[in-house]
Amino acid sequence: MTDGPESYTHDGFRYLLEPSSARFLKKRVIPDLDTIERMPGVTLIKRNSVRTVFRVPMKESVVFLKRYHVRTFFDRMKYLVVPSRAMTEWLAARTMTAAGLPTIHAVMMGEKRSGRILLDGTLATIEIPDANDLVPVLHWRLREPGLKAARRRLLRDLAELIRRFHDAGFVHNDLHSGNILVTGEPETAKLHLIDLHTVKIVAKTSRRSRIANLSKMLHSLVTGTTRSERRRILSEYEGDDPVLGDIETVSRKIFGRIYALERRRLKSRARRCLRSSSSFDLARVGEYSLWFRRDIPPAGVLLAIGDHLLSMRKGGRDVLKDSRRSAISRQILAGPLLWGRTVVKETRIPEALEILKNAFRDSRGMASWKNGNGLDLHQVRVGRPVALAVKGRWPLIRESYLLMEDLSECTRLDLYVLKRFAGELDAAGRREKRDFVRRLAHFVRRLHRKGIYHGDLKAVNMFVKPSELGNPIFFLVDYDRVTFGDSVSPRRRIKNLAQLAASVAVLITKTDRMRFFREWAPDPEALEAMRSINAGVEKALSRKIVVEMEPIE
Repeated sequence: MTDGPESYTHDGFRYLLEPSSARFLKKRVIPDLDTIERMPGVTLIKRNSVRTVFRVPMKESVVFLKRYHVRTFFDRMKYLVVPSRAMTEWLAARTMTAAGLPTIHAVMMGEKRSGRILLDGTLATIEIPDANDLVPVLHWRLREPGLKAARRRLLRDLAELIRRFHDAGFVHNDLHSGNILVTGEPETAKLHLIDLHTVKIVAKTSRRSRIANLSKMLHSLVTGTTRSERRRILSEYEGDDPVLGDIETVSRKIFGRIYALERRRLKSRARRCLRSSSSFDLARVGEYSLWFRRDIPPAGVLLAIGDHLLSMRKGGRDVLKDSRRSAISRQILAGPLLWGRTVVKETRIPEALEILKNAFRDSRGMASWKNGNGLDLHQVRVGRPVALAVKGRWPLIRESYLLMEDLSECTRLDLYVLKRFAGELDAAGRREKRDFVRRLAHFVRRLHRKGIYHGDLKAVNMFVKPSELGNPIFFLVDYDRVTFGDSVSPRRRIKNLAQLAASVAVLITKTDRMRFFREWAPDPEALEAMRSINAGVEKALSRKIVVEMEPIE
C-alpha cells in the first residue's frame, strides 16, 4: 500500500478508505449501509451478538462487510478507552501486511460516535478467493496417503506463521483454526490469518501470551490432527531459536491447557440444548415445555406424543415397553424437513414423592435429554435425542416424553450375542467372537477415558450394528444415569464391568472376559492389576443375577 487511506464523512460516520476501492464504496456501500441486505447479489454470511457480516459483490472482486454491534452500556464505556473492533481490525490488518504477514486486505473502516461515545462500527475487507478453513482441509483434502508430504509442509508453515506473527509483536486472542484460511492446491497451499478484531500490537510478545495462543490453536486442531502432529507443530514453532524453554515442560503445560479447554468447550456446548441456539430451540405449547432440534417441528413432536399415547392404549407391535415407570413405542415423526420413524420414551411419575424429588433435581426425562446430547458431543454413538416434552411446570413437573433416533436397524447387545455366538463355533466364528470382545472392550475403555460413567451399563442398554466391513458398532441407550467427569473411579469401573458381565449370556466365557480385561485396561498399571480387577468383578457378580442362555428381559 503506497498511498495512505482517504478520510470521508457520511451520515454521521467517519470513514477511512483504501484509495483503490474508495469509488465503489462511496457509490454502492456507504450510502446504503443500513439497507445493504436488500441490495441485489448481497448475501448474509453471519449474524450474532458481536457482528453481522455480508458478502457484497464488486466488479472484479468481492467485499466482506462487517457491522459491529454496540449494544450495552458496558460496550459504550469500554470504547471510550480502547479502540473499537473495527479500528482494531483495520490497524492490525494494515500493520500485519506491512510486516509481510499474510492476512486480510482491509479497504474501509467506519465509526459513528456521539462525542466520544461509540454508536456503530463497520469494516470492509476484500474476499480471499477460493479459501477454505484449515481443519476441513486437513480432514478431507490432506488425508490421502499420497499427500503426507503436503500435509506435513502445511503444518510446518502453520508453526512458522504463528512464530513470525509473535516475533513481529502481535497477539491474537482468538487464534484458532477457524481464523486460518488455506488457498491453493495441496502441494502449494498458503495460509492467511483473518478475524483480527482481538489482535493486540505489543512491543514484545510475552512467553505467557505465546503459550496461551499456541494452546488455543492446538486445541482447535484436536479433530484434524494427531497428538504427534501437534507436538511437531510445537517443535517447529521453536525451531533453532527456542523462546518457550524446555520443550517437554512446555508440552506438558500446553497439553494440560488443551485438556482444560476441551472440558470447558464440552460443558458449554452441552448447555446449548437447554436454550435457543444455532442447533436447538424451545417453546411452551399448552401444558408442555418443549426442547427440540431446530430441524424438528414442535407440531410434529406433539403429534408423535399423541400417537404414542394411543399406541399404549391399543397395544400392538409399535409398543416396545410398558411398565409402571416408563413406556416406549415407535412412531412417525412428521414435519416439512423430516419424515421418519422415531422412538418415544415416556417417563411416568407413579408417586407424589417423585414429583417432589423432581422439584430439586433434573427429572429422568431432562437428565436423558442433557446426557444424550452430551454423549453425542463426546462423539459417543447413542440413540440420539431429537426432542423433549415435559408436562407441567416447576415445581409440579410430571410426565416427560423423550423422542430419540430409531435404532431399529441395530440389535440389542444381549440378543446379538445369543444370535451370533450360541452353540459350537467354527474358526471364523471364534475369530468373530474374539473381535467382538476386543471392540466392546475398546468401547468401554473409551467411555472411561473420557470420564463418562453409565450407572446402568447393561447389555439391554447397548445396541450393536455391523458396519460395512463387518465390524460391530456400539450404541448407548437409556442414558439418564450417565455422569461426566475428569475420570471414572476404580469402583465405578469395576461396577460397569460386572454389569456387562452379568447381563450378557454365559457363552461369553471366563477366557473371553480375561481377553476383554486386557483390551480394556486403560494403562499398564491397570493391566498389572488385572487379578485384583477380576476379583472385584467376581465379587460384584456374586450379588447379581447372572444371565444364562436367555435374554435378561
